[in-house]
Amino acid sequence: MKIILKENLMKKIVLITLSILILIFVSSCKKTEKEVVNSVDGIIIRGGLGLFEKIQEGENSTPTAKYKDSVTIGEKVKINGTSEKITYDKNELDFVKITTESKTSGYVSSAYAIADSELGVIIEDDVVVFTEPVLTKPSVDSIKKMNLVAVHNNSRNGDFIKISANALLTNNKYKLFSEVYIKASSISMTEDDTQSIRFYNMAISEKNATKKKVFSETALKFKNSVFIDEINSKLGNTPTKDNVINDEEIETEDFDGGIFIVNNDKINIRDLPSQNGNVVAQLNTGDEVKVIAKTKKTYTIDNYDSAWFKIEEPKAWVFGAFIDQK
Repeated sequence: MKIILKENLMKKIVLITLSILILIFVSSCKKTEKEVVNSVDGIIIRGGLGLFEKIQEGENSTPTAKYKDSVTIGEKVKINGTSEKITYDKNELDFVKITTESKTSGYVSSAYAIADSELGVIIEDDVVVFTEPVLTKPSVDSIKKMNLVAVHNNSRNGDFIKISANALLTNNKYKLFSEVYIKASSISMTEDDTQSIRFYNMAISEKNATKKKVFSETALKFKNSVFIDEINSKLGNTPTKDNVINDEEIETEDFDGGIFIVNNDKINIRDLPSQNGNVVAQLNTGDEVKVIAKTKKTYTIDNYDSAWFKIEEPKAWVFGAFIDQK
């Protein structure tokens, strides 16, 4: 009798233990399921879009957004989950979590992060926007050439394709378009065309001269771009070491000033139009030099106000107060 009772007790203990283990396993699975968030490829359609950190001070409090960085138009990202309300500047806005190609995570305005899309660029002038993929449904808007757009995957419908964009219109104003249509023939999705414009946009908006130079040179590397001639004409005067000082571009211009005469002894001429430039050589009273360029701005040295002048031989810069036109 005692043996039977002991066996029944052991069975109950085993059953209870198994039940607890099963509950722990199920709970763990549910927790894991909650933590899995589907992510899809997406495209950013606004330049300088703020990337924010979500701050949650309490379980029941509304999360707030804290600025941490920015993302560029045309940047490919992973969009994680769906949009959620986050307070920024006292307003509740729709944000979505993204991860950039450099593995930086944060939240951006969901209106400008287009899921399940690829990068495209407008290759024709004044492309008409359609509300539906039929010729009888044009809108009043036309998008300018060279605009970057997000092309929705598998959205080709006859001659039309679906896009979303924060586009520059023919009236030179920006407008946000969400899931509209344009003629498929008016868009390109090749790497050369899209990336040349992406880096061109980064170059023209960049203030730092060193970064501007890098972006410009990158844009011009896409030799097969249909925009290469236009980009080259607009970025052809990319700042170089010849006119960049402390990451600030010194604007210069061609100047056929003819022959100038040096009016003092031991005048230093430099590789840059600045006293920070390296001394290339020295000039003395009576030396003649041919001037080929000058700075657009004037500068003050030893109470003298003048531009810097570039001489032909040797190719170097001399402060204008020390030369007189012949």
